[in-house]
Amino acid sequence: MGILESGYFSDEANNSSDFIKKSYDKYFSEYESINELAHSILNRSYTLIGDSPEKLVIITLYSRILTSYQSIYHLYERGYYAEPRIILRSLIELVFYLSASINDPKVIKILQLKDENQKLKSLNRIIHSNTNLKAFQDKKKLESIKEDIEERKKIFEVTDMGIESISKIAKMHDFYITVYSILCLTAHHNLTDLETHIEIQDGLIMGLSYGPTDPKLEFNLATSMEVILLAMEAMEDYFHLKVKSELELKHDIIKNYLSRKGSDS
Repeated sequence: MGILESGYFSDEANNSSDFIKKSYDKYFSEYESINELAHSILNRSYTLIGDSPEKLVIITLYSRILTSYQSIYHLYERGYYAEPRIILRSLIELVFYLSASINDPKVIKILQLKDENQKLKSLNRIIHSNTNLKAFQDKKKLESIKEDIEERKKIFEVTDMGIESISKIAKMHDFYITVYSILCLTAHHNLTDLETHIEIQDGLIMGLSYGPTDPKLEFNLATSMEVILLAMEAMEDYFHLKVKSELELKHDIIKNYLSRKGSDS
């Protein structure tokens, strides 16, 4: 069956995926090479955690960065457009938190506070809900849980902070106001971004655009590589792994890719 019958599960989509992988082999190969270096950093850092809760948080953030990075590869390899961009946005956000946590230890406390605030927000939604959801809950138990969360929040000597402020502590504010902000259009399903599903010629709508595609693939793959390299540099600064020369070499390669492809407009 074809793409319109079974989408990305079709033989037609598989053929397109093979074509995309061959067409951008240079980018995918470099992506794999950086992935290997990134995992060597994970393994070496893991041995240095000891009994430090802060180091454990850093490692878990970095682990999520790695899985996001790999997900982007597999989705672009299959010719997806929006989905890897959404994960790229998440990847950038994760690196904001990682780098900010390394630059300023109080960010880890802010992450803990965010977690408690989210729990409290979800709990209040249930408590104050006008739906039948309340009928399935023990109100006294919910109020008790709420009191526990509010009590735990008192120990934090930090205030919550938005992602833009976090990006500044991470020294990545330029990413926030450029690539990250543009990717938000995809993540929040902006109508302008949804136009990628429409084929337009000379201002006229010709039909539906559906199936494997490759717009901005090179730029977004290169951006993913650049972002994870920043995460790797942060890990180097924190754990002193002596891989700076290798990271600088990779950075030069990716900067060359990005300078040739221009901006993600």
